[in-house]
Amino acid sequence: MDVEHRFDTCVQVLLMKGLESSTMADLAQACGIPEKEFVQEYTSKQGVIQAANTWYFRKYTRHLNTEIAMHADLYSAVEALLLSVIDIAFDLKASDKRHSVRTLMELALLDDQFRDNMDEMFAAWYGQLREKVSQFSLELKDPSEIEALTFYVKERPWSKWSTWR
Repeated sequence: MDVEHRFDTCVQVLLMKGLESSTMADLAQACGIPEKEFVQEYTSKQGVIQAANTWYFRKYTRHLNTEIAMHADLYSAVEALLLSVIDIAFDLKASDKRHSVRTLMELALLDDQFRDNMDEMFAAWYGQLREKVSQFSLELKDPSEIEALTFYVKERPWSKWSTWR
């Protein structure tokens, strides 16, 4: 079982049994992994959630960063970024994984450390995006447009982690 399928399986168990009622044994069994091995890798349900959130976040931001990096002008880079976001959304819907990713993000809201980790990951990605847009500053009429272009990403619902506490 690959990592993504393992995390999807864990989310299904957490949804069906509930966070409090599910056990590490339930998760390990659903994944077809001996419990001892599973516990050594993740240590707790929270460890599974943290690992899954980090894995998905890195997967999608890597994809977005690759798309935007392939373009030498601002218009093409922003267009590629937006089209990639749409592609990811459609792929998640088609594979019925949109619930898994959203559930993991919502589970992270239950824990301050997870929220802080997500805040850090989003801030780092926002910084990378801002840096890429800044590379095109000569194409902009006004340097303040850098903030305007990156504001959309910065102000998406995921940027509100801190305010959901």
